[in-house]
Amino acid sequence: MRQCIECGEGSGVVGVFTAKEVAEKHAEALNKDHGFTGGQHSYEIFELPDDNVMNKEYKEVHQRLAVCNLQYDNSKKVNSEKTA
Repeated sequence: MRQCIECGEGSGVVGVFTAKEVAEKHAEALNKDHGFTGGQHSYEIFELPDDNVMNKEYKEVHQRLAVCNLQYDNSKKVNSEKTA
């Protein structure tokens, strides 16, 4: 798990909600009790377009990484066949 470089607290997804109003109430309460100024230690809401969908910006990066990984795996396979 990632940690905040300022306080060491865990840094990740706190929750996923189907209603934005519910997420806003949780974020407001958490910011009141646990947020502080002087850094990016706040609870924010990010809307997702749909279930099981990756943000387009990251999807393109993910696809490039998948191609690189596939090429790497194939090169390992070819090298291992040459040594066998």
